[in-house]
Amino acid sequence: MQKLASLMVVAVSIASVAVLGGCGGVGGLSGATGSDVSGVLPGALTGQASGPEALTGKVAFVSTRGGNTWIYVMRADGAHLRALTTGPSGNVHPAWSPNGRRIAFVSDRTGNGDVYILDVATLAVTQVTNTPEVETEPAWSPDGRRIAFARFDSGPFDEHIYKIKTDGTSESQLTIGPGSDHAPSWSPDGTRIAFAGERATGWGIYTMTTTGADQTLISPPDVVDREPAWSPGGKEIAFARDLVGPIKIFIMAEDGSGARRLSHLSGNELSPSWSPDGLTVVFESSRSGGGDLYAVDVATGSHTRLTHSPSEDFEPACWGPH
Repeated sequence: MQKLASLMVVAVSIASVAVLGGCGGVGGLSGATGSDVSGVLPGALTGQASGPEALTGKVAFVSTRGGNTWIYVMRADGAHLRALTTGPSGNVHPAWSPNGRRIAFVSDRTGNGDVYILDVATLAVTQVTNTPEVETEPAWSPDGRRIAFARFDSGPFDEHIYKIKTDGTSESQLTIGPGSDHAPSWSPDGTRIAFAGERATGWGIYTMTTTGADQTLISPPDVVDREPAWSPGGKEIAFARDLVGPIKIFIMAEDGSGARRLSHLSGNELSPSWSPDGLTVVFESSRSGGGDLYAVDVATGSHTRLTHSPSEDFEPACWGPH
């Protein structure tokens, strides 16, 4: 429990110096209340949309606006905000299933950081992992049958990538050895997984097969890249790059070539996530002084602010167009 609590403090601290984006639109969002995730649906909450109405889809994200780290969902234009989890437990790292009906996430509700699956319609929760270690950053396979995730095996700098079936069976370890491997992201064709690795060979983005073979550093050896997100078309990867001070959102080709800075806001930026059509990347930025969600148009670089909250909003995950 202490491990996950520390992890959540780190997540909120990161959010305080970075902004996470959504699928599009501007939302002035109110605070949230509701019942525990295992009980009654909290229901839709007020969200005043003032951004481009053409931007559609759903954004799941984490916020401290309810007094704890809970998962919320809203329309990409900022409307229809509601809490999916409430109560005393901390809930982080939301990830939409490919069909948009479920969200994988990490919670300490049983005293440790485990992976769970939430049915968005009913709020029924299924536990996927049950270990004494802390799991983080779940990511769905394109066919919706497996989840890749990171696990702290023996300490904060001994993190590795695993995959598991959604029913909790057939777990296998994909990365081994010293260092920290985390933030897995499946390619849309399901053949490779990108992840962030902090290794002697470089602190950057790696790719590998879904069995853990052919682990290849695609970032330049002299930079620090993190949080890869494979584009829906499979040709590009969005990521966060440390520019020796500010952290900014970049995109590059799937082989690591042609990296270009995508966002030019002030402050730090983290946790990029693609809209389903591949035209927009959402992320978190600290430009407003806290953590709010923004979206950036991949082609033009224009930005749209999604949330205006005095609390921290971070870890966005996009899905749409419904």
